[in-house]
Amino acid sequence: MKYKSKQKWLISSLVVLSAASISAVAVSCAPKNSSPTKPSKPKDNKNKDQPSNSLNNNPVQQPKDTPNNPTNPTKNQKEQSDSPDRMNDQTPGTQQNPPADKEKDKQGENDKNTSPEPAPEVLDETKPLLKFSDESPTIELYPGSNRARLSLILDKQKFNGELKNKYIIVKLKKDGTNIDATSMPIKLDQDANNLQIDFHPVVETAKYKLDSAFIFSEEKNEQQKPKEIINIIFSNKDKNKSIIVKKQQGKKEIPESEKDKKPIVIQLKQNNNELEIEVKSKDDNKPINGKYLKFAVTGLDKTTKEYITPSVDSSGDLLINNGMAKIPGILIDQDYKNKFEKVVLKIFGIYDNKTDMNKSTEYRFDYNDPNTLIDYNDNLILSKDIN
Repeated sequence: MKYKSKQKWLISSLVVLSAASISAVAVSCAPKNSSPTKPSKPKDNKNKDQPSNSLNNNPVQQPKDTPNNPTNPTKNQKEQSDSPDRMNDQTPGTQQNPPADKEKDKQGENDKNTSPEPAPEVLDETKPLLKFSDESPTIELYPGSNRARLSLILDKQKFNGELKNKYIIVKLKKDGTNIDATSMPIKLDQDANNLQIDFHPVVETAKYKLDSAFIFSEEKNEQQKPKEIINIIFSNKDKNKSIIVKKQQGKKEIPESEKDKKPIVIQLKQNNNELEIEVKSKDDNKPINGKYLKFAVTGLDKTTKEYITPSVDSSGDLLINNGMAKIPGILIDQDYKNKFEKVVLKIFGIYDNKTDMNKSTEYRFDYNDPNTLIDYNDNLILSKDIN
């Protein structure tokens, strides 16, 4: 009996032990989260029972890859290299001073770019010096002509000789050409002079430079050449200056010999294919009759810009008949239209008789009229554009 009871107890123990082993094996093989006794809780339920807090409602999220996050050491190192402390060399106002040798190189470059002061020009004081009277020289063109006047100063310097009663000639050169504009000989009254020299031909649209000048004596040698010739020098500064051509504004001062005379108004008109002059008294507007005008006609060439005479009959004496005078031998279409830009009439004066050499004792030009152009030789200039 004891044996059977003991056997029965042994079998029951084996059965319980086997069941426990099987259960242990099953538990070890099952997934952790699939345990029916311990269901998984949602992650965001951890703070469910915590008290409400404004800071907890908006928690500050830490960036994933920041320099403080050791999870990305490579990026951390890169961002540290781009940090403001590492970028001081690129921040305005914090640049380091360049090395001293670079400063010297820069100074050397500045010295190369700075032109040295030119040495003062040494002039030959044994020869007369001709110079401009103005820093910006201009040559004044006579109205309706290619004659122009230039102001110059003659300095004798230490020339060993006399200049008085000798003659001076000056030559200009048109810029960019070999064309000369030469002065008429002028007699010198004293050793040092302020000179007013006329040149011809001078073109209104051109510029000129000093070219050469000399002084010569009136006495001639056996070869009929001047007995003495003196070369004149220019400074390089003056020789390199361009002379600008400027129109004369006209003379407005009435000469003493003309002040007691009556002013007349003279106009140039075109009648069909011819040119004619109208002459009236300024005071009463009455036509002038029985007086003469000495005149010359020129035309401004379209190509050369020089004033030239269009025909052999372009000067003479005109009889004023009932306030009108017709210029003979001038036909606009044939003589002017294809060649000239404008026609210019120069009137030398009004005369009582055709053969008189002195001007009229009764009439004069109107110097006070703003539309009247009178040159410095007291010639009246009238012009008309050619259509």
